[in-house]
Amino acid sequence: MNIGFDAKRAYLNRSGLGNYARNLIRSFVDFYPENNYTCFTPVSESNSFHNYIDAKDNVQIIAPNESMSAAFHSFWRSFLIPTNFSKINLDLYHGLSAELPVKVFGKKVKQVVTIHDLIFLRYPEMYPTIDAAIYNKKAKSACKQADVIVAISEQTKQDIIEFYKVPESRIQIAYQCCSPLFNVQQTEQEINSVRSIYKLPENFILYVGTVEERKNLLQLVKALKQSYHYSNFPLVVVGKRKKYFDEVQSFISYNGMNNQVLFFDNIPNHLLPAFYQAASLFVYPSLFEGFGIPIIEAAFSKIPIITSTDSCLEEAGGKDCKYVNPRSTDELSASIDEILGNKELAAKMVSNTFDYVQKFTDVNTSEVMMKLYKSIV
Repeated sequence: MNIGFDAKRAYLNRSGLGNYARNLIRSFVDFYPENNYTCFTPVSESNSFHNYIDAKDNVQIIAPNESMSAAFHSFWRSFLIPTNFSKINLDLYHGLSAELPVKVFGKKVKQVVTIHDLIFLRYPEMYPTIDAAIYNKKAKSACKQADVIVAISEQTKQDIIEFYKVPESRIQIAYQCCSPLFNVQQTEQEINSVRSIYKLPENFILYVGTVEERKNLLQLVKALKQSYHYSNFPLVVVGKRKKYFDEVQSFISYNGMNNQVLFFDNIPNHLLPAFYQAASLFVYPSLFEGFGIPIIEAAFSKIPIITSTDSCLEEAGGKDCKYVNPRSTDELSASIDEILGNKELAAKMVSNTFDYVQKFTDVNTSEVMMKLYKSIV
């Protein structure tokens, strides 16, 4: 097969949608070398991902002229990418982030689109109005146009049905994997090196995710404040800060917690597994997710997990994570105390959750997607 990808996020997003695109493309290139792959990207700057796939004989990268403006790049993705389809005899095009070209000319090329979530419809107040409108227009159009819609969770599938009235038969669930980096146990030396570089505490609670309202970090900070383990287990936060950070920081400062909550941003991906594996507990109190990759990363890293009821997080973590009402400070604090105070419980959670997430390896998730491709081409 000749398979094309919208690789914008693979090149331009360091986390989230970028990780999804990079992991999937790499998996196909490694595990299914019999196919030819084309990455369409508005920017083809040299980086580790670019260098890796560019060295493969069965991968080509197509980008617009470097002199073109950023505004033209958007036009190129929407209207000009399909002009290449017949030239390279493309069989299938996969929009990896809820978007497809406006129109395909010439040869009929099968189209697949991945919808990660419709949070901008479920919680529109958390998005600038114009952003939510653009996301909605692109996702709705892509769902109408695609031969197959890929939902990354049962929750997302149900949201597509509810908000866009798409027949269930047009939607397939294909879970995403986390980076294979998290499958590798770091040596004690590697963990201690990262601990030294970033001055991490000996014992700590870890949160990984954007510092934004939906991720609910303030609730975790409040729960930490009333935990029995407050003094002995600082909170380490890894993630990009948005406006919501000011609200969180205000609470921290007012309550004298500056030494108990440590913030880090722009941690290189290859060092992030050491953050996880150095932690005593992972807490992810998000109000709503499309899937929840940090849960998978923590499970592969063999640390106990507390996360939220509702949305899709039980799909990601299985039955042996601790699930709490994310709006209840008391419930979250009690769960932190329960797990940190019970080593046998923590060990059982780690073992069972690690077994559960084996279905999210890159081998398994890419196999599911490749079977889907073959079924429609």
